[in-house]
Amino acid sequence: MPEYKLVYFNAKGRAELTRWILAYGGTAYTDERVELENWPERKKTIMTGKVPMLEIDGKQLPQSLAIARYVAKKAGLVPEDALRAAYCDALVDTVSDLITEGHKAKTSGKSEEDGKKAVREEFIPNHAEPVMERLNKHLGEKEWYTSGKITWADLSIASYFGEETNGFSSKLLDKYPALKAHIQKVRNLPKIKEWLAKRPVTSMLLTNRPDSAAVNQSTNSTAVNQSTDSTAVNQSTDSTAVNQSTDSTAVNQSTDSTAVNQVIHTTMNLIKQLQNRSCRSSLPPSRARQQCGDESAGSQACIRPWCGTTPPQFTADPRFVHNTRSRLLSRPSLATTTTTTIMPEYKLIYFNARGRAELSRWIMAYGNITYTDERVEKEDWPEKKKSLHGGKVPLLMVDDKPLPQSMAIARYLAKQAGLVPQDDMDSAYCDAVTDTLNDVTGEGYKIMFSSMSEEEKKKTYREEFFPNVMEPVLVRLNKRLEEREWFVTDKVTWADFMISLVFGEVRKRKADLLEPFPKVVALVQRVRDLPAIKQWLETSPDTPF
Repeated sequence: MPEYKLVYFNAKGRAELTRWILAYGGTAYTDERVELENWPERKKTIMTGKVPMLEIDGKQLPQSLAIARYVAKKAGLVPEDALRAAYCDALVDTVSDLITEGHKAKTSGKSEEDGKKAVREEFIPNHAEPVMERLNKHLGEKEWYTSGKITWADLSIASYFGEETNGFSSKLLDKYPALKAHIQKVRNLPKIKEWLAKRPVTSMLLTNRPDSAAVNQSTNSTAVNQSTDSTAVNQSTDSTAVNQSTDSTAVNQSTDSTAVNQVIHTTMNLIKQLQNRSCRSSLPPSRARQQCGDESAGSQACIRPWCGTTPPQFTADPRFVHNTRSRLLSRPSLATTTTTTIMPEYKLIYFNARGRAELSRWIMAYGNITYTDERVEKEDWPEKKKSLHGGKVPLLMVDDKPLPQSMAIARYLAKQAGLVPQDDMDSAYCDAVTDTLNDVTGEGYKIMFSSMSEEEKKKTYREEFFPNVMEPVLVRLNKRLEEREWFVTDKVTWADFMISLVFGEVRKRKADLLEPFPKVVALVQRVRDLPAIKQWLETSPDTPF
């Protein structure tokens, strides 16, 4: 059993979910709470200079959600099924976004009273309650958030919405009875109840701390609000999107009849996928437009080879289905040996930009995953938004079921593409790297979409963003890559993709900034030279960002 030490401030904040998970799992650990006056010295000993940080036998793991996900796996709180795990990720990411927005509101005014007013009048109705409403509807139909047993998503819900200091009074929760009952059910679990009774009495967030770079109490490079677009800020999960009662990727059939039906269904499903499969990976936009005879084809990824004609249709002859079913049923071993894998149909919805969706596109290109790349133009967004669960993008449709949150989407697809290590620790390091770089890009987008003039933006990038946000990360990345081909393991992972994606954008705009970091530059190119990625870069639409 590893020795764990969780390092954070003497507050709930970004570490409390991990504490709940450790309590639930009965995991022994040292709960190191750093007092404000001791932070400057303690900070020097932490690799990223940020907290929370989990020491595992002396090795440091940063990033609050990477930490929580790692200990949740050890506690049996992460579903084995990749899609259900992704829905948990999406919910936890949504709660994390709410923590960020809530803190922003709380510290937005000149006084404490101004902050409370902003939480009450802006944050709660505009950010928190839409999520609470969806959760209430979903939890009214389910015992647990996803799958048939408790997950870390349930602990995330209870640990955040159950804290009155976050602005969630009992009166407010009365409006959402199913959510309130769920919170109480989790808090009444014996080990959670024991933790709540013995934990130190602290505030949710520390304010007026001497370290302004850690205001949001996260390992993030600067802890930003992870949004791609001012109209798509919280990428919140949708309660109707997470009501997954079946395993969409691997159904183990328990009866003869069910097994046979599944084999037949799978065959027909594969034929349908062949009918609808994308040819973007093999055609440049110009050729696609020529073949389709449609100017819009260059920005739409689902380009059928019979464009302009009526697609051939497959209809199963009932006699064929009946005869096939009878023959299969005559084989007694089928029901006990058959595990059928159904390839889902994917549609990725985002703006006509790289932004928060490009990592997922790279992953699907690498994994040769067929999907529809739906790119929403700016003028079409108001109408399209009405049709989307949660009204946010990116959104991945998995057999018509929506999966929100950019990092939850990318992690799910990375598992399908073999880009997530099997080892829990290596997987957690991938999460930490991708989360950190997601924060870096978020800070960059924050400047990009600000109301500053172009000159002010350039100055902010040059004098604040690069030296304070990006450069410290580059230093750490370059040092680790001095003796490694890939960042986390001896094989490429989605963390390498994220590094190449983020710093490839920097190289495109300001290559001289990367000159002091040759190992990072080499990795950027190494990923982009992978055949599938190289082909994607050559054929994908050229967009501003």
